[in-house]
Amino acid sequence: MKVQIYQLPIVFGDSSKNETQITQWFEKNMNAEVDVVVLPEMWNNGYDLEHLNEKADNNLGQSFSFIKHLAEKYKVDIVAGSVSNIRNNQIFNTAFSVNKSGQLINEYDKVHLVPMLREHEF
Repeated sequence: MKVQIYQLPIVFGDSSKNETQITQWFEKNMNAEVDVVVLPEMWNNGYDLEHLNEKADNNLGQSFSFIKHLAEKYKVDIVAGSVSNIRNNQIFNTAFSVNKSGQLINEYDKVHLVPMLREHEF
């Protein structure tokens, strides 16, 4: 199994630019030998905690659609790090995985929040 990890220079609070960076990385680096791609924590918006209510994904909507498209296009499983995500009016740091067919395999909400980043306040 070949795993590639992409630690992108996250653009703080700008999911569109982060998605563009990820797309360009896939275009440049993907090949048939890669089985799994792993993205970093909070790749969609970074730790823009003060603007989470405005910037967070809604039920993984945008982030899942974006990752699903990449997984299907490049026929690769993707561990999508985690994203800021709003569900039932609460904000979560949600990690998720999508298989090469574009199906959601798993999702997990971070439980052990980082005190110095004040994650527990959000």
